[in-house]
Amino acid sequence: ASKAVKAKDVLDRMLKRVRSDGLQEESPTRSKLQSVYNSVLSACAHMPRCSNADDLERARGIALQSYDELHCSNLVEPNEETYYVFLLICSNLFKRNFIRGDGSNASTRKRFVETVMQECSDRGLATERVLRRFAKQRPKTVAK
Repeated sequence: ASKAVKAKDVLDRMLKRVRSDGLQEESPTRSKLQSVYNSVLSACAHMPRCSNADDLERARGIALQSYDELHCSNLVEPNEETYYVFLLICSNLFKRNFIRGDGSNASTRKRFVETVMQECSDRGLATERVLRRFAKQRPKTVAK
């Protein structure tokens, strides 16, 4: 199994434990959970170039699911690292020719990049680091 699958398994086990045990407001588990979410996203962002299409598709699904879970979570919130890594995912897993080869991922990538940057900005987390990553892979049609 890929690192993305393994990282997601660790996250799922941690979430199961947290949900059964409960989570205190100031628990150090919150920061650990945040770190594990970001580790899952990072594992997806850094899939080896030699990965087959099935592994890349699985990583893409894990990334989207984990990002959505984090945004809907009542346990933790996204942080600057979350947005930075998700922009890497947009660069690495939503390339123009990925999977279909017909360019259809370009519009998907554009939509994700715009949504991620809006959410990041709304949360006040558009740091210089995130903005540099955005500028490196931003679709030309996204306004500066």
